[in-house]
Amino acid sequence: MRFDPFNVTTVNSVELDIKTCSICYTDVLKDQRIKLNCGHEFCQTCVHSHVKNFMENNLNTVLPCCPNYYCKKLFSNAELQSYAHPDDYIRYQKFIQGVKVVTDRSTRYCPTPDCESIVELSHFGISKVDCPKCQKPFCKDCGF
Repeated sequence: MRFDPFNVTTVNSVELDIKTCSICYTDVLKDQRIKLNCGHEFCQTCVHSHVKNFMENNLNTVLPCCPNYYCKKLFSNAELQSYAHPDDYIRYQKFIQGVKVVTDRSTRYCPTPDCESIVELSHFGISKVDCPKCQKPFCKDCGF
């Protein structure tokens, strides 16, 4: 077998499983790529940047989607937790809780200062509700 210098990249690519990230066009080894639940793969840096950008600028949607222009499949919550910085993920969870409070009439924030607990108001006919976190009672109708 004769050595072909023009075939070295192909041989190495097969052996090392190198693919090009479709965002940054960098050749990336398998252990440096992230495969999303939709099957698309990107380099770790681009996925982390995509999630960070979403967390900082686009909290008007519930979940980010695949960065592939034609895919747009939403990240799962588990994927988001895996790829986001822990502080960003906590901030995202608070955003989701806020969406729930605004859209679900059976929930309300506890009115006690510095208590960010969300209280379920599903007790029909009972006006007094106790916060599960701070244990302070309040009226579910007026909030005091």
